[in-house]
Amino acid sequence: MVIRAMLNQALFVTLMLVFTYLFFETCLGEPTSTEIATETIEVTPSEPMPPVPLESALPASTEAVEENAAQKEHLESNRLTTTAAHFRVKLDVKGSLVAPTGKDSQAVTLPIDIAARYDYLQTHTTCHAKESPKDSQDPPIIREYRTAVADVRIDGHAEQISLASDSRMLVLSLKEVRVTPYLPNAYLTRSERELLSVHFDSAILDQILIKSSTKHSQPHNTWDIPHEVVAGLLLIDTVDSGVLEARVTPSDTGGSSLVLSGVITGAIDGSSTTLTVQAAFQYADKQPSAETLQSLSATIRESRTASHVAPGLELEARIDLIREHTLDESEELGRWLASIEPVRTAVLSFTDTSDSRTQLTSDSVFIRRTGKGSPGLTWHLDPEKHFDIVYESRWHEIEDLPRGFILRLIDRGALVSQCSVAMLPPVPIDAVPTVKDVQRDIERSLGAQFGIFEESEESKRPDGTTVIRVASTGTAEELPFRWIHYVLISDQGKRISVSFMTESSMQKRFETADRSLVNGIEFLEISP
Repeated sequence: MVIRAMLNQALFVTLMLVFTYLFFETCLGEPTSTEIATETIEVTPSEPMPPVPLESALPASTEAVEENAAQKEHLESNRLTTTAAHFRVKLDVKGSLVAPTGKDSQAVTLPIDIAARYDYLQTHTTCHAKESPKDSQDPPIIREYRTAVADVRIDGHAEQISLASDSRMLVLSLKEVRVTPYLPNAYLTRSERELLSVHFDSAILDQILIKSSTKHSQPHNTWDIPHEVVAGLLLIDTVDSGVLEARVTPSDTGGSSLVLSGVITGAIDGSSTTLTVQAAFQYADKQPSAETLQSLSATIRESRTASHVAPGLELEARIDLIREHTLDESEELGRWLASIEPVRTAVLSFTDTSDSRTQLTSDSVFIRRTGKGSPGLTWHLDPEKHFDIVYESRWHEIEDLPRGFILRLIDRGALVSQCSVAMLPPVPIDAVPTVKDVQRDIERSLGAQFGIFEESEESKRPDGTTVIRVASTGTAEELPFRWIHYVLISDQGKRISVSFMTESSMQKRFETADRSLVNGIEFLEISP
């Protein structure tokens, strides 16, 4: 789906306030100079500061001198350093998608060609603490995209996917060595999330060195990259077997090269995959480090089986990354930080403004759902703008319907549930369906599969939306299943049907996934 023009929203993150608020007290452990001045003395023009006696201006003892020196060392060793590096990335993919069509049918193979380009500033704040408190958090990594675009051609059908103007400033989550970009006060679409998923992401390249013993970074030594780092670099869930070996060699220019190679077998979304990897890093110094990285060239050949949510694939991907330069306490860094200063209050003074965007005009093209952003949340907008939904990362969109779409819930590689979301014809406000009406329709549609109704309930949201929920059990293909049907009715008579189908053996994994997904659905009211 081609990403359309979005309305501007000042809902970006500001680096200055984030690291000051979250980490200043943890790192420094001392009040700021402004706080000291406020606490110790007040000066006004009418009351000039009294002269300080000479004996008061000098250290009273050797112990005082040593104490002052210790405080200075503490502040220096626990200071915050902000750096910003400029990266350019090229991703070129060629190969084929393999879609199974049935047990006795030959799989369908479709050629695929992708050319993606990225240009971004990546800012990182480091706390130079000798000992970090147990409850301290790492400073956030901020990435601002100047360009993020992919030209995709599948079986001759071409489309371009790009990052919208209101989603260029992102926070990066690095939980479990996985790079997950997200908006702090809004949500990315599935296409945007897929666009930003690139092998060998620059935010975790330093983990190749950090997660390995220091001695391994010496020339001519080799070491194996830990599996959790390999999985993050290659965008897979787990590594089942294989080794990605690293080796450092001196370069003729006085720097060094780090070469990675190996064959990895792993899994992603329940499908098995085999990846053959060749990668070469160039560093400006003989000792490789994140700060001296200059470039990266990598080739990945992947063979993946089809899963419950995606076709199989046979492809070759080439990634070329160049680190243009580093902004470190420079005039350019200062200008960049100043450019995001006006939106700093978006992080700390956030309020959920989702209601402000539910009223659209008929000529509105695109308007993003706002809310408390979080890694992994995805936003889907109904093409006809009747509703939108925010859902968690375990759900995967697999098919578009004429007036809705289908999702599947994957948990640790297993298919847990399938959900269909669809608009129903509107009803007059005085003819809103009841729980019994919904039960009657469910029993009719399930037919011989229907067993019994387990529970039924009706509730009303603050915005006037009526929510009817009916759970039932039965059998399908001689297996026990549980169905949960919802009907959402707006105060204008619009209706949405949401149906979940879960094998009974998966109910424990499913838990209350239906409620969290339905809670993410909102009606959109369009004015003429």
